[in-house]
Amino acid sequence: MQTSSLRLALAASVLLFATEQLWAQTPVITSVTPGRNTRAATRNTNVAATLSQAFPAGATLNVFGSQAGGKKTGTTAVSGNTVTFDPSADFKPGELVTAVLNTTSTPNLAHVWQFTAAATGGAGTFGPTIITNNAGIGNSEVGDIDGDGDLDVLSAGTQVVNIYRNTGTGQFPSNSPSLLSISNLVSMKLGDVDGDGDLDILATNVNISTIRYRVTLYRNNGTGTFTADTSTDVASTVSYVSPVTLGDIDGDGDLDLLYSLSGGSLQVVAHLNNGTGTFGTPLVQTTASTARIAQLMPGDVDNDGDLDIISISLDTSGQVGIYLNNGTGALTASANYPASNYRGGMAVGDIDGDGDLDVAVPTFEPNSVVNLLLNNGNGTFVAGPAIPAGSAGTTVALGDVNGDGNLDLAVSGVQVSVLLNRGGTTFTANPTVTLGSAQVTSLQLVDMDGDGDLDIAGSGGGFLYVAPNQNTVTSNKPSAETAFQVWPNPVGVSTNLHISLPSGVSAAEAKLHTLLGQPVRKHTFSGSTTELATEGLASGVYLLTVQPVGQAPTTRRIVLE
Repeated sequence: MQTSSLRLALAASVLLFATEQLWAQTPVITSVTPGRNTRAATRNTNVAATLSQAFPAGATLNVFGSQAGGKKTGTTAVSGNTVTFDPSADFKPGELVTAVLNTTSTPNLAHVWQFTAAATGGAGTFGPTIITNNAGIGNSEVGDIDGDGDLDVLSAGTQVVNIYRNTGTGQFPSNSPSLLSISNLVSMKLGDVDGDGDLDILATNVNISTIRYRVTLYRNNGTGTFTADTSTDVASTVSYVSPVTLGDIDGDGDLDLLYSLSGGSLQVVAHLNNGTGTFGTPLVQTTASTARIAQLMPGDVDNDGDLDIISISLDTSGQVGIYLNNGTGALTASANYPASNYRGGMAVGDIDGDGDLDVAVPTFEPNSVVNLLLNNGNGTFVAGPAIPAGSAGTTVALGDVNGDGNLDLAVSGVQVSVLLNRGGTTFTANPTVTLGSAQVTSLQLVDMDGDGDLDIAGSGGGFLYVAPNQNTVTSNKPSAETAFQVWPNPVGVSTNLHISLPSGVSAAEAKLHTLLGQPVRKHTFSGSTTELATEGLASGVYLLTVQPVGQAPTTRRIVLE
């Protein structure tokens, strides 16, 4: 008996020692750069992850841009416990970026995080609106499909995808877009699903006679020419299929396919990507709900290093649903939160600046509001303030439209309401924007004219709309804006910039920075005039910000020749 007891004790000790050794040998993430859910990362930032011990063999750090280049090319370097990826091209202003750390030798090390690239300048006042007709009546997507550095627009019709190529100024060369024929088109999504560094199209269509839905990959050849490839059967005899979305929910470095089905019980479905754009058998989360889903968005709501799913219902219940990921792509329905009264969209981002993802949902009524759901940091939410937002709000977008590092709101209804985030959950209204006579059904805040700030791009009623952001910053605080003068502009290399304020001040700062937000000259002065040297700077477009003490900053564009 004593011998058996000793053997059992010895075995338990060995098992405990082995377990301790295993834990000691398993690395964990100690920090990531930029930080999770950062709202204004420098556009030329490197992406990095640091582990608790030396970096394991076979590990990779993949970075995906949502607007340009898809899976980014660049240089990866490992130094001790840190792996750093230096992208070969800068991120776009306001671009949502997904970083994925993965290793085959340590499967439980997979870690996914997201951040947003900074926008610079902008006033948050928009216009005049550029209107292009002949657009489709379905959803629209924005991205650089031809690799020329500017953002193009794709608009869905019932039988075709209309492709509008940007001239670089936010305008399109004609009202005759190139066409991609797809019969009985339901919706589409842009994303680099085959990992070759350009944006492909995933298009959902339906066979009317059999009521069978399928999603087809149209591969981009890198210049914006698309070729039909593999198709994934989605469902048959269901009443509704939501628009598809993309996200790396299993942390293996590629974008997976996500959508929902309605026809009885609600199902949230994921197809895992094998890395080449071929999707596997569905992973299905069935719920007791009978609601239809208007929109799915991936995001790490519980801050555990994998992408969860946030949904907004299409029906009058207007509920936001949360589906938590176990890290492998298996989802569990967590909670539903009442948020709206209509089929409108939602926007997800760190609204209050506390490092986690919040949700904004508009209401459709004569006096609309945007209801905020604020994250507690663990994927549970509490109701925040209701922000007044014009009339008949249906679609909402988040983005930093005035370059102050906060996420502002744009809400489409009868007009587009622009709500500036003053910090936390305090918003003030800027002038509304009239895009056209039709209701706007797709709305994005993106840099259409390439000047570093976020413009409004929308579609609805067969039209595309682009409303450029004005470059002179306005504010309801006292400002030197009305008589702030700078000359010469354009300015020659090695020629000083002359700055004049309307009256003398006790102290002020003049700062010249790139469109990426990097400061290149900074100078403090007093009085009403000063000079800023440009010697040694490369020619190009810069932003000059002047801020007297106690006044709001004023920003103007400077061209250095």
